[in-house]
Amino acid sequence: MNADPATEDEVRIMSVGSIGAGFSYRAFKRGLEWNPHVVASDAGSADHGAASLGTGAVRSRGPMKKQLDTLITGARSIGAKFIIGSAGTAGGERNLQAVREIVEEIAQERDLHFRMALLHAELDKDFLKAKRAANKIVPLGPFPELTDEQIDESYPIVGMMGAEPFLKALDLGADVILGGRATDPAIFAGPPLRAGIPPGLAWHAARTMDKGVMMTVPGEETGSLGFIHFRKDHFVASSTKEGTYCTPRSVAAVTLYENDSPYHTIVPSGVIDTSDCTYEALDGGRVKVTGSKFQPASKYTVKLEGARFVGYRALAFVATRDPMLIPQVDDWLSRVRINAERNLHLQGVEKDDYTVRFRVYGKNGVMGDDEPIKETASHELGILIDAIGTTQEAALEAAGRHKALAGHTKFPGQLNHANTAEPFAMGAVPLGEVYDWGVWHIVELDHWNDWEDLFHVEIVDL
Repeated sequence: MNADPATEDEVRIMSVGSIGAGFSYRAFKRGLEWNPHVVASDAGSADHGAASLGTGAVRSRGPMKKQLDTLITGARSIGAKFIIGSAGTAGGERNLQAVREIVEEIAQERDLHFRMALLHAELDKDFLKAKRAANKIVPLGPFPELTDEQIDESYPIVGMMGAEPFLKALDLGADVILGGRATDPAIFAGPPLRAGIPPGLAWHAARTMDKGVMMTVPGEETGSLGFIHFRKDHFVASSTKEGTYCTPRSVAAVTLYENDSPYHTIVPSGVIDTSDCTYEALDGGRVKVTGSKFQPASKYTVKLEGARFVGYRALAFVATRDPMLIPQVDDWLSRVRINAERNLHLQGVEKDDYTVRFRVYGKNGVMGDDEPIKETASHELGILIDAIGTTQEAALEAAGRHKALAGHTKFPGQLNHANTAEPFAMGAVPLGEVYDWGVWHIVELDHWNDWEDLFHVEIVDL
């Protein structure tokens, strides 16, 4: 059985990519042979938008259960702990409970018995309103100041926890930790911090492996897993999959990911400082890292994420390669919009019931009005009709009628009747509920230990 890393001179952690995204089984089995104390995964992200948080749904339950089964069974077979954060992609309470249900199914089916910790990240609205009134909440980036109305409109609202809830769960003897929404490095920083690894090394290594395979070469397409050996004065980064390896560049480059500074990464309790780090290539595709530092914060801060319901989405798609239409596509789409609005009104669907956005791929579909190239040289255009309605029916009608009217709206110089192509026969595709970020802010806590008022640690013995 694996010894407690707090009693050893070395701490070993294997990092797995996002749960549900897949990984190499052979790489995982090889990593288990290296006897990690912990198998951990950053299991979520806000990169996919607010829908996962708003709906509470977990993506790909089948693949997720299969991978959790493999990871938990493998970790427990050698006495290693298993830790995830941002469970169920978004880390809200419904996401967390959905993953809990999966883990309990696995424990029952495999006859596994362990102590499990649930780290709850969903926040009380009255608490947030009091913080807002005390001017302790500020926008993150180009967001407006938070209002009570925005707090009420957003559900749920989560905080991105730091390492402290994970440390508490470890102190309570948890073998499996399911964390709600978490700062990515915090998921991995708890075990080395608890074992007495200096904070700079613990946090920098955690930042290095919070994206798993990104520290390895080749990267994501290989399904490789990252592995970290911690010592008191350095850490060593490796890859568990044969044929892949780490380089000084691949390890150092991770700190650039999703970060505006190559040397400083902000977490709730401070700043990871890699400005004086040295990355040394070792044999076997390993990299030794020294010089990592951590600057404790004077105030404990937590990022807030809140999902706001917007409506229901439907999509339709048309394309054109008419050389007479392409140069005047914007004016033509304006007429399509007018004609569709008139037609929808006759059907009892009013302008207040929907919004429609045209995304013109081949012209400015990626950047929209911010596209610096104003004249397109494309010989064909793909036009995505993105409709959001107050009901799913309204969204479907809006997308479908704009698609239909695109085939019947004339333009100057038109030579024939049909000037658009439709790759799909159906009118529009329903995509269900739509959410955006109603809360994207930072809250400052009054006292360092106030994190316990936000994040509750629940222990369950299975």
